[in-house]
Amino acid sequence: MRLSMLFLCLLLSAFSLCGQDSEKVVKITTNNGTILNGTVIYLDEKTITIKTLYGENNITRTDIESIEYIDVNEVVNEGDVDYYSGSHYLFGQSAFGLKKGQVYYENTYLFLNNFTFGVTDNFSIGGGFEIASILFGTQFPIMFITPKLSFPFSGGAFSVASSLGVVPSDGTSAAGLLSAALTLGTPRDNFTLGVATGYTFNDGLADGVIPISFSGIKRVSEKVSLITENVLVASNGDVEGVLSAGVRIHGRGANFLTLTLLRPTADTDGFLAFPFFSGTVKLK
Repeated sequence: MRLSMLFLCLLLSAFSLCGQDSEKVVKITTNNGTILNGTVIYLDEKTITIKTLYGENNITRTDIESIEYIDVNEVVNEGDVDYYSGSHYLFGQSAFGLKKGQVYYENTYLFLNNFTFGVTDNFSIGGGFEIASILFGTQFPIMFITPKLSFPFSGGAFSVASSLGVVPSDGTSAAGLLSAALTLGTPRDNFTLGVATGYTFNDGLADGVIPISFSGIKRVSEKVSLITENVLVASNGDVEGVLSAGVRIHGRGANFLTLTLLRPTADTDGFLAFPFFSGTVKLK
């Protein structure tokens, strides 16, 4: 539904008479479902320009479905949505955690399921399982849990995390990673440097294996982010790893689809890259 000319004129008059209200902003919903919250800095019969948390947006009047006043605190909280995407990349995580009460479900390659919950603003925990073992064999599925403690600071965050996996076999075994990460930027645009070491409950920490990761995400539009996650593993003097590049397509709210290509540094026998895809749904 488009704005009526009468409503637009009344809105224009209100801004002309009252000026820009520092305690109120507008919430604009476009015809394609995009929601933008911000302060109006320019308005005429054809366009509206608003300043959001992430810059200025020019919106054509005919593209607007609805417009309404909201409290300024709702705009501040709007940035919390970015924690769903900004807390993790492909398989790895940034140093940002979820906000308290936030929950998402992620499916990777159709077979890998993960649920992550923000216990507090500084502590989040994820867990999940794969179903390929059930569909293609008789083995009990592999399960995993991923607690993360985050320490935000101005301009980024630091985290300590662990990934524990239980692998059923003739004798059930458990192994995982202890990791630390430094993230610079915001949940929307950031770069992360991480380091980890493997461990098992039988043999303790892995000897001489040090995975190092460098990852990042950059929002280039309201609907698209560029994303990369790269891991290098040093073992006994050799260094091998996996490089990646792709996009994250954002839907309504905090739902998004991640599509990337993975390129091993080792010989791939003619393969240029391997596809990666996952879908994330906000549950709360």
